[in-house]
Amino acid sequence: EKVVWVANSYKGLNESYPWKTFCPEVTSSEEFDPITAGILDQVLDKFGYGASLSDGGNYLQNNKVFNKSEILPVSCKIWELVQEGKPAVVEFSTTVLENTWWGIQGGNDVDVILIYLENSTDFNSDLPDDTQAEIAKGSDGSLASFPIYKTMFQNPPEAVGYTTPQTNLLAALGEYAVLQNQELFEGLMA
Repeated sequence: EKVVWVANSYKGLNESYPWKTFCPEVTSSEEFDPITAGILDQVLDKFGYGASLSDGGNYLQNNKVFNKSEILPVSCKIWELVQEGKPAVVEFSTTVLENTWWGIQGGNDVDVILIYLENSTDFNSDLPDDTQAEIAKGSDGSLASFPIYKTMFQNPPEAVGYTTPQTNLLAALGEYAVLQNQELFEGLMA
C-alpha cells in the first residue's frame, strides 16, 4: 500500500519546545509530548493521540491507524527539515493497525509520504525580492502568516477566503516541496 498524505497546518511547530532533547537521536521516549511540540491534530490522531485532542464536536479519538511510538521519529524528521530550511516532506513505512470504528482491518504494510505544511526558508530565499519584502512585513503585509494562514479572518472582513497572491504562493510552496523531493515520489510511485 502507498499513501501520499497532505497535512495542511493551522499552527506552526512550537519552536520553544526542547526538540534537541529528543532529536536527532531518535529514541523511544515516553517524555516526548507531540501535542506541546505543536504537531498537528490531523497527524497526531492517526498515531493514537486523538482522545487528548477531542472535544464534543469531533471524533479524533477514533482515528488511530499507526502505532503511538512511531510519532517521535516522524516528528523529529519534520522538525529537522524545518530547521534545515527544507520543505517538511517525510517518508516512513509502517504497519496499519486495526480500527473498528472506520472498518479498517489492519495488518497491512504501508509506505507513506507526508507533506507537512511548514515554513521553508530555502523556498522563501528563492522568491522575488518584492515577495520576500511582503512576507517580512508580518501581520502588516498582504501575505501575513505565510505559509500557515489563518483558517478564519485571514483577510478581514471576509470570514473565510484567501487572496489570489496568497493562494498562488501557497501552491508554489507545494510545488516546490514536491519537486525538491521528486525522487521520494518517484520511488513511491514505482
